[in-house]
Amino acid sequence: MLETPAKKATEPHIYELYGQLEKNNPHQPRLSGSEAETIRRVLRSLQKHERERLQKGFNRLNFTVGVLNTLLIAWVFGAHPEHFWLLFLVESSVLLPLKIYQDYTARPMCQVFYYLDYCWVMNFLIILAFYALMLCGDRVDINLRHHMFTAVLGVGCGSLLGATGILPFAAVVFHDSSVMTSLFVHLVPPMLLHTFLWNPSLILQTWPTVFHFHQEEVRMWPGEGWTAPFVLPWNALGTVVGDTMIIYWIWFVLYVLWMLTFGLELTRTKKDPSGKIVAKPKYDTVYYSLSRDSFLLAAGHLWGRKVEVTKRMIVDGEYEYRDFALYMTIHACLTFASTVVLPYACQTSRYVHSAMIWGLVSLCVFRGASRYVYWVTSSSSRALTREYRDILEYNHNAKKKL
Repeated sequence: MLETPAKKATEPHIYELYGQLEKNNPHQPRLSGSEAETIRRVLRSLQKHERERLQKGFNRLNFTVGVLNTLLIAWVFGAHPEHFWLLFLVESSVLLPLKIYQDYTARPMCQVFYYLDYCWVMNFLIILAFYALMLCGDRVDINLRHHMFTAVLGVGCGSLLGATGILPFAAVVFHDSSVMTSLFVHLVPPMLLHTFLWNPSLILQTWPTVFHFHQEEVRMWPGEGWTAPFVLPWNALGTVVGDTMIIYWIWFVLYVLWMLTFGLELTRTKKDPSGKIVAKPKYDTVYYSLSRDSFLLAAGHLWGRKVEVTKRMIVDGEYEYRDFALYMTIHACLTFASTVVLPYACQTSRYVHSAMIWGLVSLCVFRGASRYVYWVTSSSSRALTREYRDILEYNHNAKKKL
């Protein structure tokens, strides 16, 4: 049996586990003091891992609210598409402030500058557009309404739809409001456009003073033929591709200027000439977040940069302008491709649009299921392996020498 030390008030749960082990294994030989201490350390690590999960919202209440909210969105989308835009505004008014607070208070680095990214900026503009239509009504010029709709169509069924399929963090994780909000801003706008494209009469009949549009007036691009999408945006005003790409290039220029002026420096670890750390970065950016995951290693491989150098850059938040230029080039190409292809496919057929949404929902559910399976089956052992890596490696090397 375990050699149980005197109970301490600071660690009641650990000693409850000792008692359970002793009760369930009465015939086991007693462990030495060092062996018992090892078990205590393991139990402390498991408790720490459990607390981290609970602090991140892994509880029954959050899970229940997440499931019910998902069912609400699905029900309104299917049963009352004419009111889906209103639900979008209500959900945004609750989820976005909560998400902003979570990112502002995030540690070790504040993530508030994530909201300068294209997807977030476009969501804010879509929300403002709907509030303008709801509050101003007939005072909004008909031409402005047309440009607003074509731009929202290009963004919602273009880059946001494509990003949902590409970005791995777009997952259905019911208990995590932060992850669900990120999924919301990517997946719900394409669903919102589905209601406008395929239920226009019902929406116009229900909200005659808010919306004045007709689907047949929407043009994807000027002209005909395979070269039609490849036009300068300002020569394609009033079309989905033209209006969307004008907004994108405005954002692109402002974002690049901000990153070159402030953004790239925000994530650098400040050091003195001797290499001693003077100040650690306080703010994170989307670019640095993606760089940590895999982008910077892939870019370094492309340039022929040594892996050790790239890893040091990731740790210290260092940057090279060519990496950022490659990132923004890829961003622009993917945005243009998604704006040209995806809205056209969505507008062509209701079944195509519905199939794309169902496919993305299935993908996001699969990603969420993968996370839950990991948390239930592997997360504790992985956490222990990380914490005791040095000890395990030392024992492994010692055995090799013997």
